[in-house]
This record gives sequence, structure tokens and C-alpha cells, in this order.
Amino acid sequence: MKCYVLAGGLSSRMGADKWSLEIGGKSFADRVISAAGSAFDEVIVVTKQGRGTFSVPVIHEANVEVAAPIIGLDCALDHAAGEACWVLGIDYPLVTADVLCYLRERFESSGAEIAVPEIASKLHMLCAGYRATTAASVKAKIASGRLALKGLVDAHKALVIPEDELVGRFGRAVLMNVNTPEDLEEARRRHAETQAG
Repeated sequence: MKCYVLAGGLSSRMGADKWSLEIGGKSFADRVISAAGSAFDEVIVVTKQGRGTFSVPVIHEANVEVAAPIIGLDCALDHAAGEACWVLGIDYPLVTADVLCYLRERFESSGAEIAVPEIASKLHMLCAGYRATTAASVKAKIASGRLALKGLVDAHKALVIPEDELVGRFGRAVLMNVNTPEDLEEARRRHAETQAG
């Protein structure tokens, strides 16, 4: 199974390209790609043309006018060419290979069209598995201007992996979504605590 790392966002809340930000001396891109590389057969970055340099193959979003995660998902599903795939946002810098291996196994064994973890009542649609059967819904949402990903769960057979199943095994920080300078400060603190502990 391929893992597509989405790195095409504008990072407007952060004020800097998230892929290049560092925690513990390693960039978000290096951290996410390394974790995904240990859990999936191939890692591919999805981004806009001319955005960043990465250590793995890169594909570019065809839609240059809209900046939304669903555009990256659409690109990933097209590239996967009918195969199930995993999508992972660049803004999960504390994600680990262990949690990704676990999520992949749960997805592959479930038969669900979408597998998505839930932490603090939030569905992490950018750390989720998608089967090819979701592609038409994704394209329809884009065509109608409905760019939120959450509605896909209601439209497809979904496996929601609950918080209590994940946090006890892997801790809460592994699925921390980092979008603002305050989030970055918190992620760096959590990483430092993990290294010290």
C-alpha cells in the first residue's frame, strides 16, 4: 500500500511552510516520510508545483486554483489507480511507524472504504485510509465546491478507530495535528518530554 504525504497546503495559520519546520533537529517532512516509510510499501509526496524538495517521489496537484486537503486526496486516489492507499498530512510531525502500522493493519483487515482515527472527538481525515470506491465522491464534492472531508465518512462504509483504542497503545501526541505556532511550541515540548523520558 502506498502512503501519500499531503504537503500542498498554504500554511496560512502557521505563517511558514510546515514541511520545512523542525522538531528535534528534523524537519516535518523528514519525520513524516521516515515514519511512513517504515509502515508502507512506498511513500509519495503530493504538493503544488514548485513547492519544496523531498527525499521521495513527488506528484503535483492538477488543480492549482484551490488549496484544500481534498485536492491532495483526489490527486492521491488518481495516482493510486484503483488501489487502496493511505493519506497522511505533513502536519503530523510526531506520528510514529508503530501507530501507522497499526492503522494500516486495521484498515486492510476491515473491508471498510475509509479508516480514520478519532482523537478528542476529532476525525483525523488526513491520517486515514481510502479505497478507490471513494474517488467518485471526492470528485463530486470538489465539483460542487464542498471541500470538507468529514462528509465522506457518512457517504461510505467507514471504520472509525476510537481514541481509547489508540491512546492507550501509542499516547495522544502521535496524532497531534500541528497548524499554528502555538501547536508547534506544544509539539516541541511533547517531543522533548518523550526524549527525556
